[in-house]
Amino acid sequence: MRCYLGPMSLDPSRSRRVLVAPDKFRGTASAVAASAALATGARRAQWDVDECLVADGGEGFLEVFGGANRDTVVTGPLGQPVRAGWRRDGATAIIESALASGAQLVTAPRSVEALRADSYGVGQLMGAALDDGATTIIVGVGGLASTDAGRGALRALGGRVPFANGVDVVVAVDVTVPFLDAATVFARQKGADDDAVATLQERLRSDAAFLQSLQGRDVLTSRDTGAGGGLAGGLWAAGARVTSGFALVARHQRLHERILRADLVISGEGRLDVTSLSGKVTGSIVTMAREVTTPVALVAGDVTRDVAAPLVDVATWNLTDLYGEVVARRDVERCLADVAFRICRDRLPEPH
Repeated sequence: MRCYLGPMSLDPSRSRRVLVAPDKFRGTASAVAASAALATGARRAQWDVDECLVADGGEGFLEVFGGANRDTVVTGPLGQPVRAGWRRDGATAIIESALASGAQLVTAPRSVEALRADSYGVGQLMGAALDDGATTIIVGVGGLASTDAGRGALRALGGRVPFANGVDVVVAVDVTVPFLDAATVFARQKGADDDAVATLQERLRSDAAFLQSLQGRDVLTSRDTGAGGGLAGGLWAAGARVTSGFALVARHQRLHERILRADLVISGEGRLDVTSLSGKVTGSIVTMAREVTTPVALVAGDVTRDVAAPLVDVATWNLTDLYGEVVARRDVERCLADVAFRICRDRLPEPH
């Protein structure tokens, strides 16, 4: 699928700048690799390139802030030992929860794994940060294998919950989703069948009552508490504050300013679907670019039909349609470079 945005009105006498800011192509290319491939294609078309590493709280969140300079062996989502990196900057610790309890740590997810998986390792990383003297802990939440309402993380933290005065815990979420929807919206991606989804949703109802007993915060009243299988809700109930992971990253990367300076933005991700438009990288970049009328093109490994109407004004390129599923997965970086070259060379040509 390619949606026509229209030709760009550019002065041919001046250099043209493209901002490259993709999310990960899960299973085929990291955000770093995808960005480098898109940049290669744009430079081949003789555009100036501004590469901006972005994330929304899920995979890749830690890299935005410079990557790990600490690591801790924790308990993974199914009880296996996992060496998870995290970062310490002054009094601030930055944690990517997916590195401890992420879906990528479960090789063949089924209903039994979806029901068993927990967030214990995230709590262990937070405990390590506290032991290291951190007074601010930023936890990127997204891409978890678990739907445990953060009970595992809270159990690992033990007597440090609720969070003490003087400790600021910031939960950077990848999506805006109500607490109970953590099961119905995302659990199937973690291997859950219909029966397991129903069980997880009932378990979340029970968890909500327990979480309210911590500090009187009702997770059912917030739109942000369902992220990370309810981990966001569990940490919020223990005294954390919740913010958009993308917004936090955007401020850190001065993304609004960089979009303003660009003639074109290229973003994208492995699978572009309706959830991509709910606080994740791709949808958020589209919103920012629209606000300042900078043209935007999206490149995805696959594009579902439910995004056609919301993205009617966005040039959207589907690698599976263009190259076939096998090539799009096997040679994704080559495909990304090729598409970026074509976009910049033809200035978003009308589909044919």
